[in-house]
Amino acid sequence: MENLTPAEVLENATQALNILDFENAEKFLNYGLKQNPYSAEIHLGFAQYYFLQRNLEGALFWGQKAKELATDRGDAVALIAACYLAANQVGRAIEALEKALADSPGHPELLGGLGKALNRAGRHEEALPHLRNALEGTRAPELVHYDLALAYAESAQNEAHIEKAVDHLTSSIETNPSFPLPYFLLSQLSVRLDLLDQAIEVLSDGLAYNPNMPALRENLHELYLMKQDPEQAMVQAMELVAFRGAPTDYMRVGNTALLTQDFKGAVVAYKQAQEGAPDDPGPVLNLAHVHRVQKKRKQAIKYYREASRLAPDSHKPFLGMGLVYLELDEDYSLSRETLLAAAKIAPDNFDVCLYLAVCAQKTGDRPEIENWAQRALENAASANEQERAQALLPEGAV
Repeated sequence: MENLTPAEVLENATQALNILDFENAEKFLNYGLKQNPYSAEIHLGFAQYYFLQRNLEGALFWGQKAKELATDRGDAVALIAACYLAANQVGRAIEALEKALADSPGHPELLGGLGKALNRAGRHEEALPHLRNALEGTRAPELVHYDLALAYAESAQNEAHIEKAVDHLTSSIETNPSFPLPYFLLSQLSVRLDLLDQAIEVLSDGLAYNPNMPALRENLHELYLMKQDPEQAMVQAMELVAFRGAPTDYMRVGNTALLTQDFKGAVVAYKQAQEGAPDDPGPVLNLAHVHRVQKKRKQAIKYYREASRLAPDSHKPFLGMGLVYLELDEDYSLSRETLLAAAKIAPDNFDVCLYLAVCAQKTGDRPEIENWAQRALENAASANEQERAQALLPEGAV
């Protein structure tokens, strides 16, 4: 390292940052600072180092130092504005970028930053000219192509805008296949256009270049579920378990197993999730549901009670127990009592209201049927739910 020139030190630090090799990046940046304590480029490198690690306080500190030392302050202001955006201070970012552009018109990183900030503010049409101009000289064209695609997609007034968004996403991927964001947006646009197979292909391509990005595989899992292909969805779920093994990953495996009625596999997965997150009511609720579906009353009640202990403010354990009493025991009085406990917590929940109407129907209590079925109808979120609630209303009920 001692034989490296300042330019070579900076180049090595930049290369390390590009591959997120923070250990070597820090070594090169520290050495560069010893060579020249007043180097604006090294200070900016430290700002990028902290920004990439989501340490916004550190990034802002070094970014401000770089701005004070630099002759051309555009890069430093662009990074400072990126920190503001990361902190959701969109207006502050726009103000800083517009002020800097008044002094450095045409600076590509400032133009790109302003386009990104205007996108975040929902001002997509205003963002477009800044981003187009930024493309001419930016050091990160894949980022600008992505932001242009986002602007076109969000302001999609016609088919031409969607086509332009797709073109820019394709250009972003061609420029840097390892940049993951375009794959997500391109797959979303494909779904919007009812091109589900194409969306799956896009995410699969993204995984080939970003095999260690779980979010790509999570989205791919969702697309296979949309395609009603639980077998391929399970492949993605199992890959996530093998790669990360978080409780949410085991929950995903369990939920996918339920779609193929693999109850044993679902129970095993939910128990793994419960082991990893013992205070989370989610796995326990799902275990209760699996046992209820299999008509295993004792185990279902056990897990619903455990879930109510973990989540005393949730209506779901009481709804589940009410369904056990309704469907398995045919004890309509106890079911009503338990469902009323759920209604105290979630009085506008469709399922709670609907099954209280079912209980009333079983006992022939017309006023109760009308009350709860009407409330279910008012809280229905889909045509199917509306039909189910309407079917319970007695003839002549308003």
